[in-house]
Amino acid sequence: MYKRFLVAFLCLSLFCLRAFSQDKTGRELFSHSIGFTGFGGIMDDYSAATDYTGFGFTYSPRFNFAILSPSSSFSIGTHLSAGFSISAEDLYVINGDDNQAAFMLDAPLLLEYNFGNAATREAYKKWGFFVGAGYGWHISQAKVAVQDEYYGYGYLKEDIRARGPVFDAGMRFPIALASLGVRFSYQVNNNPGVVANIKGIFGFGVEYNFGAPTYQRKRAHVHYRR
Repeated sequence: MYKRFLVAFLCLSLFCLRAFSQDKTGRELFSHSIGFTGFGGIMDDYSAATDYTGFGFTYSPRFNFAILSPSSSFSIGTHLSAGFSISAEDLYVINGDDNQAAFMLDAPLLLEYNFGNAATREAYKKWGFFVGAGYGWHISQAKVAVQDEYYGYGYLKEDIRARGPVFDAGMRFPIALASLGVRFSYQVNNNPGVVANIKGIFGFGVEYNFGAPTYQRKRAHVHYRR
């Protein structure tokens, strides 16, 4: 139920971002990118799982609600990642292959400042950056195989419902005819578990920016006859 509600909320948000994508002057306010992101958990010493990693495809729509200049804007949006995660226990795992992958969803809601390359749909710069903060949710499942002296072979399994403040930063730059970006993020977890007692989740991603100018548009020169 929690997953369905979150996915429905994000889908509605994406629809609203696209619906109000132009201002009164016709400037495009909607920007988006696609790529992939890797995640890693910072584990507590008392966590049954001593390692947590995740990988997913990422879609990043944003609404540039305040355009300060052609190369500077404030935006609200998300970097929605869906994929799989793996949890492992170094001490009691019988066989590493027993640690099965689980579905993973990472959904932050962020307020970001964008400058330079891909900051708006009109920005042409040889480089750019962005920084942001907001609140995020990270959904997955921890499942580790263990061997206990009294209970024998079995699994420890727990749903991961990480949530808390999230911070991100990154750079954007054109390469040939494409605008690419790298992004770093860190989410504080206010809802740690027992099997996977995760204190925080960091991420690193690479994205392709749609519709970002990668060359300097030349102005047309008009010659008048005397």
